[in-house]
Amino acid sequence: MDYTGNCLRQNLTNREHEILRYMTKGKTDKEIAEILMITHHTVKAHRVSIERKNYAHKQGF
Repeated sequence: MDYTGNCLRQNLTNREHEILRYMTKGKTDKEIAEILMITHHTVKAHRVSIERKNYAHKQGF
């Protein structure tokens, strides 16, 4: 996935930015959850949101 677009980054929440930074470093959902002290289910929800926003960005929405 391409997360470099400014439009996409502007549409992410602060937490999504934080999750994205760890994702781009190759961290797993479980590792991110441990670092941020949240559940891996919450990380997955943020990941899905990021991916949905990335898809919409690529489609021109």
